[in-house]
Amino acid sequence: GFRFLKQQHQAGEVDFYLTSIVEDNHVARAVLTSGKAGLPTYKDFGRFHTLSIRPQKTTARNRPADLQIRRAQPADVGRMAGFLNCYGRQRQFFPAYEARHFDKDNGLLKKLRLSDLYLATRSGRLVGILGLWDQKSFKQCRIVDYSRGLKTMRPLINTAARIGRRPELPRPGSRLNYLTMALVCIEKDDCRIFETLFARAL
Repeated sequence: GFRFLKQQHQAGEVDFYLTSIVEDNHVARAVLTSGKAGLPTYKDFGRFHTLSIRPQKTTARNRPADLQIRRAQPADVGRMAGFLNCYGRQRQFFPAYEARHFDKDNGLLKKLRLSDLYLATRSGRLVGILGLWDQKSFKQCRIVDYSRGLKTMRPLINTAARIGRRPELPRPGSRLNYLTMALVCIEKDDCRIFETLFARAL
């Protein structure tokens, strides 16, 4: 991968590159930022936060009456790519998508199925996209261990979580069961469209 990026860099195709490394993955951080074996020089631009949201049944409070929500189908692929490229370019580092990227077992949207994408339409016109991407077949998050204090308190925390119907702290060694919200793109950043899509996804 780094050899490929070096070729792009030498050809003058790209000015800079972004890498995200899990903060507690000290081994990966040490190796990748060492500058050894021809690795590029890294400059730390700070933290990138990922939010976790508990799935639950909910309804959009202000759902527009003329808004329809449905899952994507093969006939939607070209229109989705155009929509993402039109509105996505307003965001920093938003990828450029093509029809060939969708519903594949590898590549840019690996294992993201059309049935995982929710579309918002108004009078047949696409106005919003939101995807729920199951990446566990190629990317997992595993609980290695807890701090001493948290390990001691875990049984009590989990008892309270069960009573309050909240997520419990998984046992060490287990993998987290999660989906990644992806391809979020809303026409004119309309909050009501997003809220309706988000409620359906939850």
